[in-house]
Amino acid sequence: MAVMKQTRMMRDERGGKPLGVKAEAGMKVEIVDDTQLPWTKIRLSTGEKTEGWISDDAIDKAADTLGPLDKDLVARHCVEQASMFGGNAFYLMAVAQLRSNVRETPPVGSSGHGLFAFSAKEWALQGADPGYGIHYSAEDVLDWRAQCTLFAIMAAQAQEVLAEALGRPVSMAQLLLSQILGREAAVLAIETPATRRADLLAKAASTADQDRRDTEPLSGRDAALLAGETGQQIIERIAGALQDAFEESRPFIASAVERYVAGMLQSSGGVPVSPGAINYASSRIKPARRKHAEMIAAKFAAHGYGTPQQIAAIANAIAESGLDPDASNLKGERSFGLFQLNQNGGVGAGFPDHVLRDPQRNVEIMLAEIAKPYQKANRQAFATTTSLHEAVRIFVHHFERPAEKDKQTEVRYKIAQGLVA
Repeated sequence: MAVMKQTRMMRDERGGKPLGVKAEAGMKVEIVDDTQLPWTKIRLSTGEKTEGWISDDAIDKAADTLGPLDKDLVARHCVEQASMFGGNAFYLMAVAQLRSNVRETPPVGSSGHGLFAFSAKEWALQGADPGYGIHYSAEDVLDWRAQCTLFAIMAAQAQEVLAEALGRPVSMAQLLLSQILGREAAVLAIETPATRRADLLAKAASTADQDRRDTEPLSGRDAALLAGETGQQIIERIAGALQDAFEESRPFIASAVERYVAGMLQSSGGVPVSPGAINYASSRIKPARRKHAEMIAAKFAAHGYGTPQQIAAIANAIAESGLDPDASNLKGERSFGLFQLNQNGGVGAGFPDHVLRDPQRNVEIMLAEIAKPYQKANRQAFATTTSLHEAVRIFVHHFERPAEKDKQTEVRYKIAQGLVA
């Protein structure tokens, strides 16, 4: 037997159509065929037996129960999410350590679900935010990567709001306090440290609806952290708990940060490239589709993006569709147009086929994705780089997001090089 590490929708064939049956995280499964990686065929062992294909990385074939997560893997994901949303990876990892000991299920006796011990109501309240491009289902609470992404977004938002209210940077303990009690109660505890615990909890309860918070964790998951009699004592208690979790998890984040930085330096080659113009006569661009390349460049220029960024966008559109606005991919997805925007949970979600096939609208939807709040750090890095390779890498990894991102970065960089005049 094997065990599911993450929840996955089973498919009728490798990369095929969903069967409408999920293999849930923690579920025991039987391996039927794992000779055609990265897909593996499994059989569910509960209820009516069902066979289907899922991505191999979602299965632990060496165990039949879930144990602790690979902390190096979680740390790498925390670093990526912190970079994407402008947060602190050390904080994300420390809270995961504090709440679940970096496990997909919290310790026995703990309330909540998953890596960050979300309550079901908390997940429902926070799990859908069109501004950040997230639309998590109730079942996604069992996916530790989804939990990490959502908590990173929530932390970045809470940090910005609290820092603005206080007029100064905030500590990790103050940030976690605000995520537990909400901004108003956190400000009260920080600025009036003698405030009694009962008054802080009353304030937290009164603002829960406007903050989209669940009050159940106040007496469950977070009760031990709120055991102090005053705001000052609560902050000190949270700081102590976070410090212990930080020391336990710090080496994993430090290593992940080193790898992340090294990877960025290696991908940019250390040599900035500043193309002066775009070669629309390149063999990479079919003459009949030159107008689409010129339109992409013009729209990106209108949004303030320079020539390297325009070339990166054109190179991605060439790789995705050959600059054919009528291109589509209906195998395992529903992707249309110049940038092959996917209706199934991708950038094209919520848009009908004909809109995605409109070349002007397709580019505008991609630009709208880049402009979303959660893309702030990526957008700034993309807009300011003078390295053509780095512009391509950011577009591939954070905006287009194809399979095999590293491989596709190199493929699309070669296309981009051919577009430099």
